[in-house]
Amino acid sequence: MIRADLIRRAVVAFLEYGRGAVVILFDDSDPIYVRADDAVAQLSKWREEQEIINVVARATTDYDPEHEAAVVREDAISFTVSIERCDDSEAVGSVTLSPVN
Repeated sequence: MIRADLIRRAVVAFLEYGRGAVVILFDDSDPIYVRADDAVAQLSKWREEQEIINVVARATTDYDPEHEAAVVREDAISFTVSIERCDDSEAVGSVTLSPVN
């Protein structure tokens, strides 16, 4: 998905649901918007590393919802959390976290 479209969809979702994150899962390329408290609760339920939970919580409170989106991408072995802008830049560099086995 084009980043500008992703941000526009996130802005619309923010207006309806409040602060949250765009989540792109490994097995489903269609992004979904998850409210901040629901994202943290789900990660806690999955017993993810506390670092991942903290980064998602911080990203969902620090972004400018009119121009940016907190984005969580899952791949086969890790999560990447970033705050992305419409102009193809990142407000904060991405943080990639891999669970420790």
